[in-house]
Amino acid sequence: MSLLTSSIAFSGVLSSSQTKRLPMNNPNPQILRFCQIGNLIKAVQSTTQLAPFQRTQLDSAMYCSVIQLCAKQNSLLSGKKVHSIISSSGVVDIDEAIRSKLVFMYVKCGDLQCGWRVFDDGLMVSSPALLDGPC
Repeated sequence: MSLLTSSIAFSGVLSSSQTKRLPMNNPNPQILRFCQIGNLIKAVQSTTQLAPFQRTQLDSAMYCSVIQLCAKQNSLLSGKKVHSIISSSGVVDIDEAIRSKLVFMYVKCGDLQCGWRVFDDGLMVSSPALLDGPC
């Protein structure tokens, strides 16, 4: 059982029979499950704590789900962390779905400047600027 899978099982999100059915090498189902139950902390932690080689397995739908949950819970800091991962990883092609979710998240969380910049520049913001200062 992988560390991520065992932490999910330990947290009580999944039963042991459900845990046995999860793919060991693909983190998408676990992160999507956290999003479905509204566990933003675990969804963002699972996304940010992946090793670089594991991030290659994350897909656009998973990122969209995490960003949407950040918007729903008005968590600007978590949204910026996920945006930073997307921008710095270079693994996922930034499609219109991700860009739209990011703009919506920034606007809903009250950061119109970052929302506008993502809309206008198309994710041209560097990672340190996301966490340390204005977008």
